[in-house]
Amino acid sequence: MQINIIEIASLISILFIITTLIYQYNKYRNLACTQEINNLYKTTEEIADLTLTLLKEAHLRTESIDNSYSQRRKKGFSELFATLKISELKTKGIGKSIIENLKIHGYDKISKLPQSNLTNLPSIGSHRAMLISHRIDYLKRKTNDRLLDNKNYNLKNKYDLDLIYNTINFIDINHSWQNNSKIIHRKNTSFQKELKSVTRFNFVKFIFSNHNKFISTNISFIEKIIANNEWNSIIKSNDLQRIDLLSRTTNNEYNEIQKVFSERKIEIIDALNKRFNPQSQHGSIAEKIAKKIEQTKFHPILKKGVNLRPYQVFGAKFVLQSKRTLLGDEMGLGKTLQALSIATHIQSVNGKVFALAIIPASLSENWKREVEKFTHLPVYILKGANIPQEVRRFTENGGIAIISYEATWQRLVNTYDFNLKLDLLIIDEAHYIKNELTNRALACTDFISISEHVLLMTGTPIENNISEMVNIIKHINKDVFGNILPNSIEKLTPSDFSKIVSSVYLRRKTDDVLQELPEKTITEEWIELSESDETAYISSVMNKSYHDMRRAVTVGDNSLSVPSAKIKRAKELVSEYLTLNRKIIIFTYYLDVIEYLKNIFATSFVLSGKIPINKRQQIIDDFSSSNEEHILVAQITSTGIGLNIQAASVVLIIEPQFKPSTEDQAIARSYRMGQKNHVNVHRFFTNNTLEERIYEILCQKSDQMKLYSNESRLKDVSKQATQFENDEVTFAKLITEEEYKKYSKTHT
Repeated sequence: MQINIIEIASLISILFIITTLIYQYNKYRNLACTQEINNLYKTTEEIADLTLTLLKEAHLRTESIDNSYSQRRKKGFSELFATLKISELKTKGIGKSIIENLKIHGYDKISKLPQSNLTNLPSIGSHRAMLISHRIDYLKRKTNDRLLDNKNYNLKNKYDLDLIYNTINFIDINHSWQNNSKIIHRKNTSFQKELKSVTRFNFVKFIFSNHNKFISTNISFIEKIIANNEWNSIIKSNDLQRIDLLSRTTNNEYNEIQKVFSERKIEIIDALNKRFNPQSQHGSIAEKIAKKIEQTKFHPILKKGVNLRPYQVFGAKFVLQSKRTLLGDEMGLGKTLQALSIATHIQSVNGKVFALAIIPASLSENWKREVEKFTHLPVYILKGANIPQEVRRFTENGGIAIISYEATWQRLVNTYDFNLKLDLLIIDEAHYIKNELTNRALACTDFISISEHVLLMTGTPIENNISEMVNIIKHINKDVFGNILPNSIEKLTPSDFSKIVSSVYLRRKTDDVLQELPEKTITEEWIELSESDETAYISSVMNKSYHDMRRAVTVGDNSLSVPSAKIKRAKELVSEYLTLNRKIIIFTYYLDVIEYLKNIFATSFVLSGKIPINKRQQIIDDFSSSNEEHILVAQITSTGIGLNIQAASVVLIIEPQFKPSTEDQAIARSYRMGQKNHVNVHRFFTNNTLEERIYEILCQKSDQMKLYSNESRLKDVSKQATQFENDEVTFAKLITEEEYKKYSKTHT
């Protein structure tokens, strides 16, 4: 066989090239920079896989909660129409005979028919079909609201158990997965493209370039990637997401779900309402407007542990969107927190915020403490001789300034050259300016004119008639009512009025937004003494009478016709709660204060140590059943144990008690098994008095919070000052002596 030399040479050349390429490839593959690039590729692929897994899981969990709620709702509708009474379906245009005919076909079956098919039934025309369809829709909405009420959840029921289980998993994916995964996926894709563009044909580049230069170029690129903060952020986020995927899956055993539901009830019920009953967050605002508001950017900076509920976030966004707002949320829904969150949002956007809160004088200390409790904002009290100095600090540094209605009478804008444009004006208890001709209303108008955002807040926009609310709204928008004449406004239907004011007015009721009730909300009411209160207090201090000191901060000089600042605040609260048809217990320690409160609030219901034990329950029964009187005044030491007063859902503790257990037991008279309503508790304290020290003792004993003040004045008086926690007599002597020393220099 003749050998072709050319073919052999070609074969040898090919073998040489292949051998060289294999050698070069092995050399290229074993380079540290090549291995590092391959690791980068592998990492980006793992990130891509995980983000897709998380997005799929998020989609599955969203489908699961929707399906489980749909199943529960279908069951609820079937139960509704299976037991439906004629009276519930009957309405104008739908008579008894028609309902009887519907019953023959089965209400449940009828409820599933489209409106057009109802006309096939006997005696049902198109108009009547529409009425029946609307009535069925109403009953379904009513059932939907009932299903979202936590009092109707029974985790031993399969439908409820599945819904809560899927809601827990849904909440957890909503914490981060969907948004974070999309962000990570987008950034990772960008790095993948960069990686491919730089390393494409890398082996070819290695063969035909200087190896040292090739290695140097690749190492520089790798170091650039590794040093990139975005890349490191993706790696860290991806690791957290991987851990999240493993940890955020709840065991579907009954005991585990029951435990999680118990611990996270508020969060779970809020999530269900937000998804399946979103209008509860919006008050009377139309759905189209509500969706626009929900898209408003909102970035509050609150202190660690301070969280807004969904309806509070919506309220804040509403104010930012409309710029001129009347917030009329019911008592206890956190209007102040919503206002402060708006101020912090503006600060986060602008770097500084200039916010002014106009409030009743007695609430200045309360507001100051709320600002310090919830935010990092500097706070300034514009009061008395310090006003010029505080205004100067405020205009230089920003933050939130607090001024009373009384101080605004001085026309601060003109008097102190207050030429700063405000980012946010907050007017608390805005019903104070319902009469536009008063000094306080005119002064507020000055501030409104220089403010970017204006927030009026009151739980009682209408105290006597609708014109009061109209006057309040006109402070922020005179055009809302257009050409409607004042006497025509009174004739508007509630629905028409609601539509007219919906652009500036937002009100949510407790039952609308707190479906996890009953629970209790405890509010601290810090009161600033009036001049006559302070005179009465100093007089009792100079007499070295501990109990007179305690009485004085509550009733002030009761020989005067003007109530004390504390009683004035109590009356405001009581008035607002009475408009909501809530029953109220007012607790005090002193018998003479009971008589005073009985007269102030014009009630015949009183419980004290003077009343025989065997007659006390009858008083409670009479109070519970009364439709005329809604206030019970009680001695805290005589009513605190053993009695059940669930008819009352508002508790006012008019002066702090020395032992936390005394207050806890008093609150427990209302907040206990059988209570069907949300319980609001208001604890009263006066600033710069002995009550401030009692507050510190209560905090120490209950271990609820750190001392509000860094140091106690009493520690400098006696070594015994830290040893009186369980001895009120010792405390009384020490605080009386300390207060006497404080005032004796100027009042002897």
